[in-house]
Amino acid sequence: MRYEEQGAYSAVATEQSVFIFEDKATNRAELQSNLSHNNMGLEWDDLPISVDKYTVFPFGENNALHRSIRKMLKQNPIGTRVLKKRLFLAWGMGPFLYKHKFTDGEISQEFIQNPEIEAWLRSFNYRSYLRKAIDDYNKGEYITSKTFNDRGSRIGRPSKVARIEHVPAAEARLAQLKSKETEDPDLIIVGDWDHRHQKAWKVYPRVHDERFTEHGVGIHFASNYTYAVKHYPLPDILSVEPSMGMSTVIPILLKNFVANNLTVPWHIKIPQEYWDAKEKEMRTRAAEAGKTFKYEDFLEAKRNKKREIGKVLSGAENAGKYVTTETITQVLADRHVNTVGWEFDSIDQKVKDFVDSMLSIQKIFDNSTSAGLGMHPSLSNISNGTANSGSEQLYAYLNYINSEVQIPEEVICDTINRAIEVNWPGSGIRLGFYRQTTKKQEDVTPKDRVNDGSTVQ
Repeated sequence: MRYEEQGAYSAVATEQSVFIFEDKATNRAELQSNLSHNNMGLEWDDLPISVDKYTVFPFGENNALHRSIRKMLKQNPIGTRVLKKRLFLAWGMGPFLYKHKFTDGEISQEFIQNPEIEAWLRSFNYRSYLRKAIDDYNKGEYITSKTFNDRGSRIGRPSKVARIEHVPAAEARLAQLKSKETEDPDLIIVGDWDHRHQKAWKVYPRVHDERFTEHGVGIHFASNYTYAVKHYPLPDILSVEPSMGMSTVIPILLKNFVANNLTVPWHIKIPQEYWDAKEKEMRTRAAEAGKTFKYEDFLEAKRNKKREIGKVLSGAENAGKYVTTETITQVLADRHVNTVGWEFDSIDQKVKDFVDSMLSIQKIFDNSTSAGLGMHPSLSNISNGTANSGSEQLYAYLNYINSEVQIPEEVICDTINRAIEVNWPGSGIRLGFYRQTTKKQEDVTPKDRVNDGSTVQ
């Protein structure tokens, strides 16, 4: 018996059938559940954790948002591909130095060469650094970079930044000493947060924007600001978690269906109130036994209940058996009595209709995932069965380049550009990505148009 789960939906696959379960919630119950147990909840913002003599500000509930993002992407090829496409579009033809140019009230970027700055960039493999920085930004929307200063201060001149090194954002956390009274993370701790028992922590001073060369070795933290969220940004990828979940679970259902020639006879809807009552019961039992309640134990109990239902409902040997469920009666404020119970919806065994409906639903959620990650479906190669026109792709590309890349580029290049300003003050030189502007074919001379062989003459 196989169990697959994604968000509010899960599937139990037996040798004969697949049973679809939906944890059905009222808006209020769903909100409470999200706030209590979902990594998208923001209560972790006020729940720092202790590591030795340091207070660490967690990234996500249980400091595990990086794992949630990794799991979401591992299970969803659309999200993974869209983020890679964002990297490719951000990169363009690569990073180059430029200055802002002002002509007749118009501002443009004038890309230039500067052998001295270019040699400094090559000394720490800046292209590899930037590719990693883009990947961190696309997933967590913050970038951590280790800066190394030269010894200029020892010989009576201002220090300069000798080199910059990428620090995986998933391994870096904002922190401060426990003895500090105000909440102002001036340290960054780097380590393997998936295996905290190893305690292989490295503590660095945080490099502040205004005092960039204050520390000989430190870590610079670059990120976007998120309203009402402290310390870390709230990544856009979290807003598409429901869509990614649905576009992930449908291929799992179809894979089981095709591989085992299974039927899908039942769609079982379980009210959230039922699970809330079970969780409360388990918490009470744990307290009475003097044990610590573990939410993972409750999740395993949910899985076992669904496996039990799937086992009872499947197979010829179970013909004539029945399932008992519980109902919950609620008396609302207007004295209206509301009864909540399990729902067993029979699915008509029309294979083509079932598969077509699943594929149609998946397309909707694939499009929602792509749009939520800032990518037009025509750029992420998602279609409704017809080829996207060249003009549609062109305008989607131009719109993306004109609206989706500038602020991310500011964050991605922030550490390098601050270092350039320190090392070459007043030069006005910055690092950015050069992207060619694609033209419509009717605006291109015939000899330069793309021909049927997809080559440019």
